[in-house]
Amino acid sequence: INLKRHHVTPDNVVRFLRSYEVPAEFDFFSLDTDGNQWLLWMKAHQAGYRPRIVMIEFGTDLPYDEDVAVRYSAHQQVHQLCLTHLGRMPWLSSASITSLLRLGNSLGYSLVHLGGVDLTFVRRDVLAEKQLRFPAQDDAAGLCALADYQANGRLGLLKSCPRSWPIGRERPPQDLLT
Repeated sequence: INLKRHHVTPDNVVRFLRSYEVPAEFDFFSLDTDGNQWLLWMKAHQAGYRPRIVMIEFGTDLPYDEDVAVRYSAHQQVHQLCLTHLGRMPWLSSASITSLLRLGNSLGYSLVHLGGVDLTFVRRDVLAEKQLRFPAQDDAAGLCALADYQANGRLGLLKSCPRSWPIGRERPPQDLLT
């Protein structure tokens, strides 16, 4: 493995992919930045990158069935958690399962697995070519139920799919969300 570490932002992700001569089509793209990985995926896609499989961390404190994502601001010197540390919401990061599902679908991917804090997407043409169909594919509620069932009795495997904002925490101001 040729592992590299960088502070990756939506503003520089494409530059890093190009500097390491990543081909437009590659096998696996893992996105776990505790913040704006949804925007990294979108920027890479806009630049023509089409990984076959994308694994992306979702916001475990965001209601899974709401279409919300944490807004990114290049104008603030904020590391990883976008604007959340500037306010009272250090728990707020990334995007909801529904938001990532909609993004993935719009980019030509199907959501096939939910495990731990990550979602796994497979490009639709790859699924068609291999004639693959997964249980609860592209069904957020179904994948949450399946993940809960699979993690039954094994603490820590799934933080669950929240259906509401965390207890004692109100919905964040709209200027933090997109």
